[in-house]
Amino acid sequence: MKSRSLAFFTLFFALFLFVLVKPAKADHGHSLLFAAHNDTILFDLNPAPRAVNGVSYVPVRSFSKHFGFKVDWMASTSVVRLTKGTQVITLNTKTKQLIRGSSSVPFSYMNINNSLLVPYRQISEAFGYNVSFSTKGPIARVSDGGVRLTFDQLYEKNKVQIEAYRKAHTPPPPKSSIPSPAKRAFLTFDDGPNKHTAGILDYLKTNNLKATFFVLKPNADLNPALIKRMFNEGHTIACHGVTHDMNKFYQSSSAAVREMRSCFDSVKKITGGAPSNVIRTPYGSKPYMTDSFRTAMNAAGYKMWDWNVDSMDWSYNMATKTSPYTNEQINTVIKSGAAPLVLLHDRADTVAILKAVAPHLKSKGYTSVPITSSIQPYNFWNKYVLK
Repeated sequence: MKSRSLAFFTLFFALFLFVLVKPAKADHGHSLLFAAHNDTILFDLNPAPRAVNGVSYVPVRSFSKHFGFKVDWMASTSVVRLTKGTQVITLNTKTKQLIRGSSSVPFSYMNINNSLLVPYRQISEAFGYNVSFSTKGPIARVSDGGVRLTFDQLYEKNKVQIEAYRKAHTPPPPKSSIPSPAKRAFLTFDDGPNKHTAGILDYLKTNNLKATFFVLKPNADLNPALIKRMFNEGHTIACHGVTHDMNKFYQSSSAAVREMRSCFDSVKKITGGAPSNVIRTPYGSKPYMTDSFRTAMNAAGYKMWDWNVDSMDWSYNMATKTSPYTNEQINTVIKSGAAPLVLLHDRADTVAILKAVAPHLKSKGYTSVPITSSIQPYNFWNKYVLK
């Protein structure tokens, strides 16, 4: 039943959103991806699946040809109803919300050469599928209990066809000269959301910046509208735990994992979408995150991040001191050849700090992007030259 639900949802996109969205130019900045269902790699998908900024996209038109369903288009309300047996899904194209029963989930998509592609993980997990990823290929696999092969076995079984497919679907670089994109920086905010977060989100939206919010579970539960806004506006919602109490969080490795799991459970419940696996531990990972703690976090699938620029906003308590200090630290990091990874907090003076820091980053050729699970984690135990 799960595969049928996914089928009629994806084909709906192919028939309807394909008509609504204006064609986009082909993307030469993507990396080729191989989509799999259980033990079968879907080589017939066209255009080729791709990963862009850590998100895996698949074309819904060619994917949906394997399935059948009933689609009703209600032009007067811009709503599409999809029916399969007793299951019904509706999509409000004005609000870009997928509605199933009493839940509502935002969706994103790409339009490549008149073909619509949607996020493989987001769509699949929204319908209850298990999604896993292997760097071999790379392969993104959706499973519904029919997996028999390991990723290594799946790759070995198909590697000749994989390489042939890769060769056939890797486009040549564009001939025209394209300006170099801005270098990436990472603005991160701890301890929210709270009454100051809306102003931070307003500034980021106005200036087309994306960030990472390391939220605390109690604050997320108290401010679900802000969590939804972060999600809908393309920021990464990461977790900072529950208690922010050194004695409780670091009581044991299992206690630390439980706090992160509880935080992500709240985020998933509020947004209805698949949460990230990005975390920041209270007070930073060193010295508290010892080997046993790090092993437990890795086993739970979490990606631990610290920072290379501490704004000291928690100490200075005023933007007039925090801003120049932060910009000095940014300059030092840039001179080392690394990308600035800036620690800020959801505070009353944060927007004033951003008004000084963000233009400074822009003047150096940097723009803020969200941390994703596809980026190698930077932390005090793994200090590499973050680019």
